[in-house]
This record gives sequence, C-alpha cells and structure tokens, in this order.
Amino acid sequence: MTFPLKTLSLVIIGTLGISACGSSGGGDPATINGNNNLTSDKTQQTQTNQTNQSALQALQQEIARLKVEAEQAKANAGNNQAASETAAKLNAQIAELERKAQALQESGGGSKPENPSKPENPSKPENPSKPENPSKPENPSKPENPSKPENPSKPENPSKPVNPSKPENPSKPENPSKPEDPGSKYNPLPFTFSEQIHPIGVQLFHPDMISEAERKAVLSLDGKAGSIIRDDNWKPYKTYHIVVDGVPLTIESKYRLTRYNLSDAAMAQIYQSSKIGKNTAIFPIHLYGGNPTNGNELTDGKLSGNFTYQGKAFAGASDWNAKLTADFNGKTVSGSVENETGVVGIKLEPAPIKVEGGEIRFSGNAKGFGDADDYKEYTGGSYTGKFMGSGAKQVAGFARVQHKDKPNYIRDVVFVAEKQ
Repeated sequence: MTFPLKTLSLVIIGTLGISACGSSGGGDPATINGNNNLTSDKTQQTQTNQTNQSALQALQQEIARLKVEAEQAKANAGNNQAASETAAKLNAQIAELERKAQALQESGGGSKPENPSKPENPSKPENPSKPENPSKPENPSKPENPSKPENPSKPENPSKPVNPSKPENPSKPENPSKPEDPGSKYNPLPFTFSEQIHPIGVQLFHPDMISEAERKAVLSLDGKAGSIIRDDNWKPYKTYHIVVDGVPLTIESKYRLTRYNLSDAAMAQIYQSSKIGKNTAIFPIHLYGGNPTNGNELTDGKLSGNFTYQGKAFAGASDWNAKLTADFNGKTVSGSVENETGVVGIKLEPAPIKVEGGEIRFSGNAKGFGDADDYKEYTGGSYTGKFMGSGAKQVAGFARVQHKDKPNYIRDVVFVAEKQ
C-alpha cells in the first residue's frame, strides 16, 4: 500500500517556509511611531500564528493518516520483506513529521491567545425587597356558650333482644398463592452476551455497522442447535464517520458472519471489511452468549464431580474443535481448542471456577501449540468464559494468544461446548 506522501510533504514544507518568512520583520522599530509599531507587531504576530497553526494542523492530519497505514502495513507484513520495509519507512516518516510538528509547536505553532480581558465586576443584585408584614388575622369570634342539654330522659327498661341470628358461614378465603418453587433459586439467569474485537479493528469498528440488537439476534437460541450456519455473502457497503487519533475519517464497511448454537449457549464470528481511501482492513469480531448457570448451584454444592465438555470453535476462516474438563469439587477448569487433526491449537491452562455477578465464570492463561502457522510461538495469552444452562450443561468463551516476537500478531478464537 502506498500514499502520495511527497505531494503532502511539499505542501507542509512550503507552509513552514511561509511561516519562517513571516516571522522576519522590516524597518527599524526605533524610527516608527510607538502606537503604529505595536499595531504592526500584533498584526504580523497574528498572521504568523495563523500560518503556523495551519501548518501544524496539516502535519497532525498527515501523522494520523500515516499511523493508520503503518498499523495496516504491520498487520500485513508477516514474512513479506517488502511489506516490512514499507512499515519501517512509514514509521520513519511518522517520526520525522512528529519532529517537525514538535519544532513548529516550540517555535510558536500553537500560539497562546492574548490574556483574556477580565470580565467586569458583576453588578451586585439589588437588596431583595422585604415582604410586607403579613396582616394579622382578626381575633376569631368566640363561640357562644353552648346550651346545656336538658336532663336526658331515662330509657325504658330495655327490651330483651331477640335471639341473635347466627352469622352465615364465613366465606372461605381464596386459595393463597403458592410460594415460588424453591427450585427457581437455581434457574438459569437471563440471556446475556459478550464480544471481543480484534485489536486491528478497535478503532475502525462502528457500532452502527451491526447494532447491539442485531449482534444479540445473531446469537439467537432458535432451536437449530448443533448446526453451523454460515453466510458467506458480504452485506452491502455502508459509509460511516469515525475519529482516529483526533482526526475525523470516512470509512466504508461491510460484513459477513458465521454462527453456531446449542440449547443454552451460542457463538458467532463476524468479519468486517473497512475501506479508507484505497486501503482495506479486514478483522474479526467474536461473540458468545446464552443463559448463564445460576451461581447458587455451585455455592450450595449442587454441582460436584468431574465433567468433560466437547464442542466447536471459530478460529478465523477455520472451524476448530473445543474440549474442556471441569472439576466442580476442586473448582478448576482446563482444556484446549484445536484444528480437526489436533496438531495445532491453543492450550487452556488450569484456571479457577468462581461465582461472579451471580454467574459461574472462569479465566486463565492460554498459549499456542503446534508447528503449523507458527502457533507454538504464540506463547502469551489468556481465555475467559461462563457455564451455561441448568446444571452447567454447556460452556462458552473466548481465547486470545500473541506471538512472542511479533506483538501485532494476534489470534482470537471463540468456543462453545456441551457436557458429555
């Protein structure tokens, strides 16, 4: 990938030249009227500052654009010597432009504004007018002396009451509502999902490309359990506006997806392709979700024993296998995700099983193995996941590993598995 850097550099150098010329004055200040000299200096300084600021903005925009290109060149370099040299040249150009930007700033490129005029002393509000003294209510008129009641007449001998009628049989209350089934304490939690964007695409990802509701729908537990659903057709390009290192950019993005689900757990892999000018970046977004196992099952000892989980994993363009072992007595989990032949993959080191946020989760270290695609050199990494469904019958999670010598070489996988 190449850029017309020479043209932009000439524009920037020309701008700097103009700035340098503008900073040299003519005439002897001693021979000029003081007021006229002050006005001329201020006008000249303002023009110089504006020229320097324009040059600085041009440098910053070019630096931001080169950074995006350098990141893309690094990602595409691999064993390609030419791509590596291109990345090195871009980094050298970035360093040179940053040096020029720094020099321009030190020479007054970001001129400070004149001391702002102090605001006039705020006028004090007038003393609020005191409310008039409330008028006192007239003395309430005293009630007349109450007339004394006449001597009450004595009641006649009370008649004996008729035998009281027996009350009707009281109506029975409706059947009280039964308390919730104690088993609900262990019911799976509501659907939730997590996502992991490849580092190359973090700045290029736009949430409107595929909304949160659409990403959640991709993981729909729609009963088609156990089948990989692949849509190899790219969706049409859409235009988005993003900001990278403070510089607004316009990109065109499209995507395609692959998904797989069980009864209580699902995963998906979305590939996004984004164009910036003549350059294109393609990166994956991995998602998993489901109905998390209720943490009370582990806390109350309903989960015990050792279990093996087997399932699927998405690793870029490949469909892999996932295998995990959970020891609910010792509260540990371990396993691997690997290709169909098992000769290359990612090892999931033993990790603790914990209750967090009411869910049963785990996280630990991961590392690559196998000679193919240099996987054994991916020695640094981690993985995380959750148990899903009643009785922790399923599991889902992510894994990411990084090349020990090439920090920009990162591999992501997402996995789903079921208790055997």
